[in-house]
Amino acid sequence: RDILCLETGPQDERAPAIVMSQTPQPSESGPWGGMAAMSWLLSDNPEAVASRTTHRVSFLPCTNPDGIVHGHGVSDGQGRFPFFDAHLSVSNDPRALPEMTAVWRRVVAQRPWLFIEWHSNNWSRRPGHMLLRYEHNLIEDAARRRLWDAWEEALLQLPHTHHGNWTGPDRGMYQGTLGYAAAARLGSIACMIKHHARFQVDAIQDHATACLRSAI
Repeated sequence: RDILCLETGPQDERAPAIVMSQTPQPSESGPWGGMAAMSWLLSDNPEAVASRTTHRVSFLPCTNPDGIVHGHGVSDGQGRFPFFDAHLSVSNDPRALPEMTAVWRRVVAQRPWLFIEWHSNNWSRRPGHMLLRYEHNLIEDAARRRLWDAWEEALLQLPHTHHGNWTGPDRGMYQGTLGYAAAARLGSIACMIKHHARFQVDAIQDHATACLRSAI
């Protein structure tokens, strides 16, 4: 099944680019956040209108359509795990999963300054929305690292938002993800935003919109 991408913003390739992607894990409600953020960006809100005149934004709302149709929790139509096997696509491994290859090609084509992957969770032990973070020293540009610090500090000030964990070369468990590759290989600011399903959908959508607005 096709993987669709919605794009907006100027055609000028010099304009700063953002890529937002839904988690390929069908059991998570990643589309709620991403669709809300993109809907805001396409609205008549003056801030949104100004944002889409300066930023190129690509949004992939469904990155594992076969897995969703089959009713799988985390796997694709072949029973493999796209989220944790994204590194195969990054390294052009012949075992690469087509879903992650398609998304990675879009990320490489855009070379975004920001890559957001929308996730969710419903674990009662987690107090709220969680940031799964990559070590900022994965990118060399000092100015961009400062921007990364500032953005995630702003996210942590949003209601019901907390730090989840770090992933770097020597710690964490997400070295195989697209976000890690975007930071380490492309110098992109990257974060997984994991919304907590105990909140109402409209509250989750407001939070996702605030995440995008704070970045821009």
